[in-house]
Amino acid sequence: MKYEDVKIINQEIKELEISMEIQEGFFNNLLKSESDWSFIIKLHAFLEVGCTVLITKALGRDELTDVISRLEMSGKNFGKTMFISRLSLLSKGAINYIHKLSEIRNCYVHNLKNISLSLEDYVKIMDKNQRVNFVTSIGYDTVEDFKIGEKLIKKKDFILENPRIAIYVGAFSVLAELAVELKFRKLTLKEADLNKRAAELFISVFKKSRT
Repeated sequence: MKYEDVKIINQEIKELEISMEIQEGFFNNLLKSESDWSFIIKLHAFLEVGCTVLITKALGRDELTDVISRLEMSGKNFGKTMFISRLSLLSKGAINYIHKLSEIRNCYVHNLKNISLSLEDYVKIMDKNQRVNFVTSIGYDTVEDFKIGEKLIKKKDFILENPRIAIYVGAFSVLAELAVELKFRKLTLKEADLNKRAAELFISVFKKSRT
């Protein structure tokens, strides 16, 4: 991802924060959360609002915001991700990421004993298949191998050893897709508005020419 692309995405995230009426820099400050419980709850809530905005803009029906916001994030039959999938608004990888994040969020929310559970410990109690699924879902947009300095790092090792950072990076990738889609919707609406105005102007001129 190019530096210019990162700047555009960060601007879209900033605009999303403004629309949510929350403090600017909310997403960027998530990594500073005191606990993994807080990090996951806040991140999931942020993405959930982003998905609500995405769906309502895609439908062109802002008045449905309250209705869409009440849907579960990853409900199989009537969840936000079902709408996103049917409307082809995000990639399959991004949707799988959201499902996995919802699964982690539910683990924290539905059992108060897990309030102090670290993501490192969460990963440790997984079996082999669960770890593979975790790496695949959370690292859906992460290259298999990358370098940090002169050291070659494998995706699997990085994600399992640094789950909070990996989840944050994955969320940025989801938001990147979301930002592109929202930008497209804005341009489409702008074009439609210009066409409408042009048509109205044409009709107005035509009527005057007939009088």
